[in-house]
Amino acid sequence: MRTNALGCISIVLLLSLAEASAQPLTSALAVTSSDLRIEQRDDAGYHLFVRAKPGIGSVLLVETTKDPSGAADNYAYRAEAWNPINGDERRMLDGAFIDPARGLWSLIDSTPEPDASFGSAYHIFIPWVVAYGYPWSRNGREFIADGTFVNIRAFAKPYADYSGGFLDNPYRISVTQKPFPRPEPRALPAIEPPAAVVEPPKPEPPAAVVEPPKPEPPKPEPKPVDTSIYMPETLRSFESIAASGKGTVSYSLGEADIVPTLERILDSVEGESLDLVICLDTTESMADDIDAVKTSLPAMVAEKTKRFSAFRLGLVLYKDYFEDYVVKRLEFTQDVGAFTDAVTRIRVAGGRDIPEAVYEALYEALIGYPWSADAMLIVLIGDAPAHPLPRGRVGKAMVDAKSAELGVAISVIVLPH
Repeated sequence: MRTNALGCISIVLLLSLAEASAQPLTSALAVTSSDLRIEQRDDAGYHLFVRAKPGIGSVLLVETTKDPSGAADNYAYRAEAWNPINGDERRMLDGAFIDPARGLWSLIDSTPEPDASFGSAYHIFIPWVVAYGYPWSRNGREFIADGTFVNIRAFAKPYADYSGGFLDNPYRISVTQKPFPRPEPRALPAIEPPAAVVEPPKPEPPAAVVEPPKPEPPKPEPKPVDTSIYMPETLRSFESIAASGKGTVSYSLGEADIVPTLERILDSVEGESLDLVICLDTTESMADDIDAVKTSLPAMVAEKTKRFSAFRLGLVLYKDYFEDYVVKRLEFTQDVGAFTDAVTRIRVAGGRDIPEAVYEALYEALIGYPWSADAMLIVLIGDAPAHPLPRGRVGKAMVDAKSAELGVAISVIVLPH
């Protein structure tokens, strides 16, 4: 996944009609696929645009589940935090406006905005994680991802007012990646040095006492040139992982310095022996990075491990749910040739929505190896955040607890997305 000129994450989402509506599509409240556009940007969610047509006064996103007997309700989806797109939109329920102080941010829009494609469109921000229901009823949270069913409920009146007509338009979200060229980082402005001031010569100082040279302090980690080239959610996710894992955060500018960045991390490792596992994102978004890894990583690792009396290398590749694999692990090896062979055989593919199986990869690295060296280190390399709501049992808390239990540090290298 790449960032295009508008700063949007370039993925294609296809909304396909999941089932025939109970009313004919000629209804004024029917929303067809030609009336929809959906984008995924770098703000941890999707932007849904619905053509504003005569007869539609508002749109609301609700569950697609429906009790055939009509005894159970299906609930509106809500954001868990205010957002500038729909956070101030009002909604009516049971004939009255919902009090904004309750913090119930429904995914609703009653105020169309100008749109280049549709002329005028309703705009709904759909966070990756949405809530539904209430404490006294059926309730929960759902991760909106590839394959998620959503129901676009169109109302004749504004504010999702049920006193007028409404129509359910159920759809399924399908996500694929569509690469765009990665932008060049913005260069920092050059700073002109001040003009030299000519001063008269000073008298010679007395002979100095010669002292042994002091060791040079370690060089600081280079600062990123332009933080806009990193996805904000990835920064938050990776920085949190490194903080809990007592590791470091490194910011790579792209394929040219991924391996040099890893080299700096290895230069700072202390101890006579080393257990090192690299966790590497192998989804399609890594297509322009992987060749540099395959070309330069093996030789660098071979050189940097020479200073250790003993070392073992491991590799965990990860993708996302419903791909050909979620995680794939290479057993510990002292054979640099075997490690090189595994790296050169890496192929990138897949990846649908932006978050990836980061926690699953880290947990596999923690429990899948017999850690025992003086220095025990996992280095996570990727450009996309962990799932905010994992579909399996593995989450950040499990990774943090196991890392602390084993004493394995986790450092991260953040790549531009």
